[in-house]
Amino acid sequence: MDKKKLYEDLLSQLSTQNKGYAPDYDRFSSQSMEVCFVSPSYIINTSLCSQDNSNKVINASDSMLSLEEATSKLEALDKNSKEILSFELPTSDAVVMDVYKQFTCKDEYRSLFLKLSTNFGVFAHITLGLIDDAMFDEMETIDFLAANPPKGIIFSIYTPPVCADKPQKLMPIERAAAVFMYAHKKLPNCSMTLSKKHPDGNYGKELEILAFMHGVKNREN
Repeated sequence: MDKKKLYEDLLSQLSTQNKGYAPDYDRFSSQSMEVCFVSPSYIINTSLCSQDNSNKVINASDSMLSLEEATSKLEALDKNSKEILSFELPTSDAVVMDVYKQFTCKDEYRSLFLKLSTNFGVFAHITLGLIDDAMFDEMETIDFLAANPPKGIIFSIYTPPVCADKPQKLMPIERAAAVFMYAHKKLPNCSMTLSKKHPDGNYGKELEILAFMHGVKNREN
């Protein structure tokens, strides 16, 4: 693979305003270009969670579970299995209270994450942009993971609903790029992927390019 040609091709697809958030060629070329797709047999979201007995997948649904109920479900999993879990890790107490609508805190979710990590291969699933101007919290979550390395990290980008009376406010793409760069710096050997759960259009295209250039690979689902 001609990394220089790949770098120049990716850079050419970025708009002028986003070119500045791409890594320089030396840092880009030092990364592994191996694409890693994550296909866990269990998807864990401890704020929105239900059991689908047909395919044994725990995923997001309309039913709300408390942290205690989610813990009970997870503890029921076979500890001798080789399952891989994707665990939604909130970045702040504000996310827990205002988005998850749970009367607890991020540290309780982190405790559960650490407990699960002793028995399973756990991917930390981080949704960026849920709270405005919260890059410090998102980077502090990366610090937590650097101290407690997961099997991998999956990033999603929050897509706010479209409202007729006001324009859609997307997370600044430079903020996402800054988090990707910080994550790669703090966990250089950790597998990182970008979920398809992010805004589409030109924003999504450039987000995927910048993620890849910062060592965060794209995934299929």
